[in-house]
Amino acid sequence: MEKAYAQAIQKLLSEPNADEAKIVTNLVSHLEATGKLKMLPRINRELKTLLARELKPSVEVAHRDEAEDALKAAAKAGIHAEHAKINPSLIHGWRARQGSTLVDHSGKRALIDLYRRITA
Repeated sequence: MEKAYAQAIQKLLSEPNADEAKIVTNLVSHLEATGKLKMLPRINRELKTLLARELKPSVEVAHRDEAEDALKAAAKAGIHAEHAKINPSLIHGWRARQGSTLVDHSGKRALIDLYRRITA
């Protein structure tokens, strides 16, 4: 639920002439009225994650030796990152993200797609 709030705040902030103080005041008032004020730190954390993801491109690889090829392939897709992070949960391949753009060439995605087709 905090993700939905963070996405709504991000959308409101992206509008021209957005009043940040008014948005925050209205959010706090709404959370108080609905008894969900304890969610505010989680909403803040999620909003920071969304904003950081929007600003900074990232490339993840399953294995260190795939990093150079993944950075080149991500650059061809328009995502220019300085270095690649190791994420063994990808199993094989790479995944790149910049803003709302995700390019996923990982073994994990392929296995999830296969599972969904089998169980559908």
